[in-house]
Amino acid sequence: YVGKRKKKWIHTGIPVRREFFHIVHQKKEDSSDILNILIIGGSQGASLWSDLVPAALRLLSHQNQSRVSIVHQHPPGAASSLQKAYKNIGCTYDLVPFIDNMPQRLYSAAVVFSRAGGSTLAELMAVHAPSFLVPYPYCKDQHQEKNAAFFKKKGMAWVHAEVGLKPSMLARLIERCLHSPDDLKEMSKKILVSDTDTIDNKHSAKFISNFLFDLKENPLLRSSN
Repeated sequence: YVGKRKKKWIHTGIPVRREFFHIVHQKKEDSSDILNILIIGGSQGASLWSDLVPAALRLLSHQNQSRVSIVHQHPPGAASSLQKAYKNIGCTYDLVPFIDNMPQRLYSAAVVFSRAGGSTLAELMAVHAPSFLVPYPYCKDQHQEKNAAFFKKKGMAWVHAEVGLKPSMLARLIERCLHSPDDLKEMSKKILVSDTDTIDNKHSAKFISNFLFDLKENPLLRSSN
């Protein structure tokens, strides 16, 4: 909090590691025939996707299954059950408990399936990654729902509530991504425009560190109680 009571906050944006911004300058591999899907759910994965994604993939034709490549970040202890769930599905998949090269993973994905936490969305914006967002419904003040609504309004993501989400709906979305890749390209362009014009996270970390230094050096910036 800074300044007078009528203005006790400043807008900084969410700090994002520079690697996320640098990677967009790398040439992306042409994989137009393969749909690379990255499934994340926060640091511990989201159990939501463990049942939903394999069930959706089974609804696809064998030809469409063969064009899908999955990287699935799974919850702790879920590897064995997920292996069984993906068995006999014609896609390629990689089950990982943790992702330590997130900038590369996000940038390589054609579409990301995720919750809607602020830090994750800031990283998606940094690499201009299209996404399908399912907000965590039990967050305080429903802030993930508000985050996702903003992305949906800007055309930067597809969004659906967890309640009522069925495998058939996800299967149709995957088919859309397979057969209408221009939709993903258009979404990426909208993220680029929004990131450039309205939500610049590139300098957030530097801004925050500079502000804290200034706050230490100039006590007058602190709000009075």
